[in-house]
Amino acid sequence: MLKLVDVTPSDDELLKVRIMMYEEPGIREVFNGRGDRLATSHKVYIIMNDNQEVGFANLVFEKQNYDFYFLDMGIKENYRGKGIATEVLQTLKNINSKPIIIETRENNTLANCSAERIGCMLMSKDNKNYYLLQREHYNEFIDNGYLDKLTEHLNEDKDKRFLYK
Repeated sequence: MLKLVDVTPSDDELLKVRIMMYEEPGIREVFNGRGDRLATSHKVYIIMNDNQEVGFANLVFEKQNYDFYFLDMGIKENYRGKGIATEVLQTLKNINSKPIIIETRENNTLANCSAERIGCMLMSKDNKNYYLLQREHYNEFIDNGYLDKLTEHLNEDKDKRFLYK
């Protein structure tokens, strides 16, 4: 049984996520050196499946006053391709009212398939795909100017993107 464990207020649990980001094969290649992502978190979850830690999900504010989150998610290699990411995306979609943006590498077939099942593609840039998790809010996302904000954000220098608490 899959469940998300909210670890946002717990330093010990956040350490588990940081270790996955830095040491877990298949996750560290994406997130190694990105501990700053935890500093800008709105919510951090450890993904549990049958009482085993199988990954993490991190909803991030990358810039002040943005009305949407970015999702960082890592699934341990031996749990990939089992529908876990899709189930996590569906759960996050159901429990969050703000739009969630998923960034995947263009060559990450499993991540792209999961994102496309639940959300809709917004754009591709610099070998990355960007999806809106809540497909049903696409028109609202466009009408509120969020796509323009996302495009502007992605065109900024990486060093200027992050909000530090």
